[in-house]
Amino acid sequence: MFRRGCLKLPHFSNISLLNKTFTNRSQNLYLPRLFNFSTLSSDMNIQLTETETKLCNLLNEVALHLQKTRKDLSPVELRITGGWVRDKLLGLDCNDIDVSVDTMTGHQFATHLNTYLLSNGVPQTQLSKIELNPKQSQHLETCTTKVFDTELDFVNLRNEIYNSDSRIPVEITFGTPEQDSYRRDITINALFFNIHTRQVEDFTQMGLNDLREKLIRTPIPTSKSFRDDPLRIMRCIRFASRFQFKLSEEIQTTINSEEVKSDFAHKVSRERSGIELEKMLQGPYPFQSLSLIHSLGLYNIIFQAPPTIDVSQIPPPTLGVHLSETANWLLNQNLFELPKIDNEERKCLFIATVLAPFKGLTIVEKKTRIVSAVQCVVRDSIKWNSADTDTITKLVNSSDSVTNILEPPTSTWSRSALGMLVRSLGQKWRVTFLLALAWELLPHYESIRSNTIADDISLIISKYQRALELISEYELNECYQWKYLVDGKQVAKILQLRPGPQVKVLLEHVMVWQLDNPSGTKEECIKYVTEELPKYV
Repeated sequence: MFRRGCLKLPHFSNISLLNKTFTNRSQNLYLPRLFNFSTLSSDMNIQLTETETKLCNLLNEVALHLQKTRKDLSPVELRITGGWVRDKLLGLDCNDIDVSVDTMTGHQFATHLNTYLLSNGVPQTQLSKIELNPKQSQHLETCTTKVFDTELDFVNLRNEIYNSDSRIPVEITFGTPEQDSYRRDITINALFFNIHTRQVEDFTQMGLNDLREKLIRTPIPTSKSFRDDPLRIMRCIRFASRFQFKLSEEIQTTINSEEVKSDFAHKVSRERSGIELEKMLQGPYPFQSLSLIHSLGLYNIIFQAPPTIDVSQIPPPTLGVHLSETANWLLNQNLFELPKIDNEERKCLFIATVLAPFKGLTIVEKKTRIVSAVQCVVRDSIKWNSADTDTITKLVNSSDSVTNILEPPTSTWSRSALGMLVRSLGQKWRVTFLLALAWELLPHYESIRSNTIADDISLIISKYQRALELISEYELNECYQWKYLVDGKQVAKILQLRPGPQVKVLLEHVMVWQLDNPSGTKEECIKYVTEELPKYV
């Protein structure tokens, strides 16, 4: 066993931190503990970038400097933990670097790091200390800082103790690397990279193999892991879909336990579940996440129906899953040009599809207020913010208007009809078109699933493609931002009306005129208001 007290300290030369160059004294690096290097294969080594090498050299220098100058402190050993190690081994970029410290808090080490930098002529970096907060599972101080334009989080190795009432540990103490590994959600997130040895450490003896086997597995028995913290269920689903890995049989069996599902429903807050869901849908394979949620029997827990709604009115969740798969198929096709949507719009699209069973259902709030069931689920079950709630509710409620406008033959689509449609949908009109198209294709779900492009599918797709082409030809892509040539006050004055809902309706006629007369002037529009609008009063 390696004894820290016998470590030979190097002779410190005058290094230039201002130039961000650090010497690599590999002969003086700490040795790893309790790790069998024979389990490492040649393809499981980590290649550091230039910046990562500088960071590791710096952190090693600080650790050695502390051991030389601070005899009152226990020697410190540093490791990069979790997602960075996993992603580097998978050949992926990762800018999120968590550094574990074994003999002091993260904030204490970050303070020493700052002092060391300052003593070598480098200005102090800003330290963001995360205080003790047991209610939020923050029993020990951590710290965030920035070095070489890289965000670093420092946290001490931990050991956690749970009780049966909460997913938040009742006690968190300093732990060993082994204890810290086994407290983690899945084995591939329990890998360490020892900054001093530049070696990967797999204290569970499962993480590296699971990376090779593309397997999601818990470090400890799954039933205990999920009973301790049922949120790990969502994290398993998220990483399985993100990396296209398979869930272990033990995970699938355990999730199907009614006891574990009850823990998930009662111990995981709606906010935390919603955060994990959002991360899933912002990942590369959102549909796979939703499909796993459904197949594991978690749909009704995560997307809980409003308590006042008659559940017998709600179609089965498979409707939403099939619509999601149809939308996913559309997004993956290169057969035709689709409207471009950003990551946030894609997230809202998939929630709008999976909540298809709630479409058209309403509840009454505060005795008189009629509210969409979709709005209630997004607001109350997954606890997303008001902007997302409004977007998703409008997507679901507006998709039929696209279908209705595009139902007649193409020859009847006037510039004003398409323009008013885009205006009614607003900034999210493109993603609403995609949702409407998915709904129209849903009756052909089995053909789509088998990737059979029948003539009727092609006709529906070509109809939407033609509508998109016309919107572009008519320069209507941003017409939802257009202002009226004659505003409401002017309309009311010309027609001698009081401002109110009637004027708002008349303004829609003004916009139709503008759309049908793209070269029309304000004077011509005033003439239209004066001579033609009175018949709509």
